[in-house]
Amino acid sequence: MIAIRADCNSEIGMGHIMRCLSVADSITALGEEVCFIVSKDTDISFFDNIPYNYFVLQDDKDIWSAKEVCNILKEKNIDTLFLDSYRVTEEKINELSATVKVCYLDDLHLFDYNVNTVINYNIEATNSDYLPTKYLNRKLYVGAEYFPLRSEFQNAGKIVIKKEIQNVLITTGSTDKNQIAKQIVEAIGVNKYPNIHFHILKGKFYNDAYKNELDNLADGYSNVHILEWGQTMAELYLKTDLVIAPGSTTTFEALSLNVPCISFEFVDNQHEQCMCMENMGIAPYIGNFAENAIKTEVIKAVFTNMLGFTYRKNLEANYSKLFDGKGSHRIAEIVIGRK
Repeated sequence: MIAIRADCNSEIGMGHIMRCLSVADSITALGEEVCFIVSKDTDISFFDNIPYNYFVLQDDKDIWSAKEVCNILKEKNIDTLFLDSYRVTEEKINELSATVKVCYLDDLHLFDYNVNTVINYNIEATNSDYLPTKYLNRKLYVGAEYFPLRSEFQNAGKIVIKKEIQNVLITTGSTDKNQIAKQIVEAIGVNKYPNIHFHILKGKFYNDAYKNELDNLADGYSNVHILEWGQTMAELYLKTDLVIAPGSTTTFEALSLNVPCISFEFVDNQHEQCMCMENMGIAPYIGNFAENAIKTEVIKAVFTNMLGFTYRKNLEANYSKLFDGKGSHRIAEIVIGRK
C-alpha cells in the first residue's frame, strides 16, 4: 500500500489534495492500494465521495506530527509515503525518511530534502534548482511533463480556438480573501462586452458575505453569471473560450484542454510560474493581487489582446506541446518504483 500525506482547508485550499487524488487514481490503476493521511484541520468532507481510506492525525501541537505518521505507516505495514505539503520542516522530513521511502512533490525547495525522490512539475523547474545537495543518491524529476492532470481531464478532449470569445471563466480556486474575482470583473469593464458571458466560479471556502457580494454583482450585469462550487471542471473548461486563473494547477488544467489563459498570483509560490508562462508566451500575466496594487489598465490591455484570434492561436502554438496529460501516470510509476 502507498500512503499519501496531504491536506485541504480554507487556508491552504484544495490544490494539494486534488493533485494527490489524480496520483492516487494512477497508482490504483497500476495495481497498488492507496490511503491518505491528513491533518486534524483538513476538511474531511472531501473524502465523502472518493474510494480511499484516510487517517486523521490527532496531534496538532505543530499542525501535524511526523512521529504519528510513522506510527500509522508501521501499523499498516506501509513502506512508501507520497508527501505533498508545504507544512514540512527538515526535522519532519528526516524522521519520515528514517522510517519509509519518501517521494516528495515539491515546488518551493525550502531546504535540501533528505528523501528518496523529489518531483517538481512546475514549468520553470530545473535540475540546478536542487544543487548543491548532500543527498547524492536522491532521484529528481522536474518539468511540466510531471503535471498530475486529474482523471476527469485525461480523456475529456480539447477545445478548438474560436475566432471570437463567447465565454470567459474567472476562478481563484477554493479561496479568495482579496476578492480577486470581483476586482477582475470591475477592471475589465464587462458592460463593454455584452456579447461575452463572464462566469465566476465561487470557491469552496468563500465566506457568505463575499458570496453575497458576487451574487449582487451579477445582478447588476446581464452577462455576468455565478457558478457554485462543485462543477465538473473538465466539462466547464470545454464550454469556455478563456480562463482567468492563478498561475497554479487551475491554469495547467485549462491549458491541458487547449483553453487559453490569463494568469495572476496571490501567494508567493505562484510568482515564478506566472513569470515563466508570461516569458514563454504561454499565458499573459495581469499582476500580484496579494499586494493589493491592482493595475486596471494592465488588466484591460491584456484582456483586449486576448480577444484577438491570432494572438490566442500564437499562445496555443506555445503551450499545446507542453501538456500531454500523462503526468499522473509518470508520477505513479516513480512512486511504486517502476521508473
